[in-house]
Amino acid sequence: MSGDEWLVLAVLVAVVGVLAFERLSTVVAMGAGLGVLLVLGAADDATVLSGLSSPATATIAALYIMAAAVSATGAMTWLLDRVLFGNSGSIGRVAAATAAMSSIVPNTPLVALAAPRIVRWARTSGRSASRYLMPLSFASILGGVVTLLGTSTNLVVSDVLVDSGQDALGVFEVTPIGVPVAVAGVALLVVVVPLLLRDRVSAGESMRATARTFQIQMLVEPGGPVDGRTVEQAGLRNLDGTFLAAVDRGERVVAAHPDRRLVAGDRLYFVGDVTRVVDLQDVSGLVSAEHSHVIETEGPGVRLFEAVVAGRSDLAGRTLKASGFRARYGAAVLAVHRADGDLRGKLGEIPLHVGDVLLVLAGPDFAVRWREFGDFALVASVDEPPPPRRDRAWIAAGVFGLLVALAASGATSLLTA
Repeated sequence: MSGDEWLVLAVLVAVVGVLAFERLSTVVAMGAGLGVLLVLGAADDATVLSGLSSPATATIAALYIMAAAVSATGAMTWLLDRVLFGNSGSIGRVAAATAAMSSIVPNTPLVALAAPRIVRWARTSGRSASRYLMPLSFASILGGVVTLLGTSTNLVVSDVLVDSGQDALGVFEVTPIGVPVAVAGVALLVVVVPLLLRDRVSAGESMRATARTFQIQMLVEPGGPVDGRTVEQAGLRNLDGTFLAAVDRGERVVAAHPDRRLVAGDRLYFVGDVTRVVDLQDVSGLVSAEHSHVIETEGPGVRLFEAVVAGRSDLAGRTLKASGFRARYGAAVLAVHRADGDLRGKLGEIPLHVGDVLLVLAGPDFAVRWREFGDFALVASVDEPPPPRRDRAWIAAGVFGLLVALAASGATSLLTA
């Protein structure tokens, strides 16, 4: 081999080694490898940049943006939950449903959408997500070989065929071979996954047992899945990591026993750690008691923060409503942690105490603007996604459905769609 060939081989081995030991991120390792080849003359500018001009690369990037929109709006939350889990949530159902969806929905955005749903479902059902995430990934790849739309690999292969002067792959050209492969693969997953995969608890999950608990208030939506059902029927009795403490009927507060029937307008008091109370924002049929403020706060880059009320803050002794919190800080309070007290009544009408921890939904600059301000002793970002922007869900769902329909019918290419 020539000197350049040996150099490429050495760089390739080095990059694989770095990735195997997880010393650097994939982007940094691959970029550094290309940079070495470029600087040492083993590859020219056009070769190094050729991947960025590939239709397959652009398509995959666009699909990630589409997946982010669907995820941020919760457009497919209900459908994914019904299809993936149903009433059983078995590994077989998750694998079969994922493979079926992956045959028409590209697996890159599908996994990006489904993985967070599986993690949240596992939290609420008291199961280990580790037994479902790998089958999800494998099943999406197996389903992806059924049609051209299923996986980015098919798009890359189709690109290579076009570059070599041949026809691009048809949408269903690989289906006769892909279907038996997918069926056999899913059957194998059902058999071997329970034998090979064990329950695992992440470091973050194990630490949450001692995490501070927040109190959050949710309202029962009129006509929603929770309206008219009992606490047990609505699936709110045995939540993992959080519990329904009481139901506020306006004129009185009643116990949240399993056969308590919930009606529209009921104010539900939940107690749990940050992760669990954030998950409640995604429960169909429940909306945050601060819903109007949440909508006003929504926008690009919105995040969750924990803000501790300081000793010299003029928030102490005042309510959120009286202090004009929303207008003053450009933020909405979703939940409150109080170490030595129970919080009842409307969140905006509860007097705040020094040391109260507020779970705040705000713009990305909230911490920078208020960290050194006297009202808060501490402001820290929370590593959890903000509540979904459901008012935009119909846009994301409609566009995503149109994308699949256009590409599957052959009316246009996946990139154009």
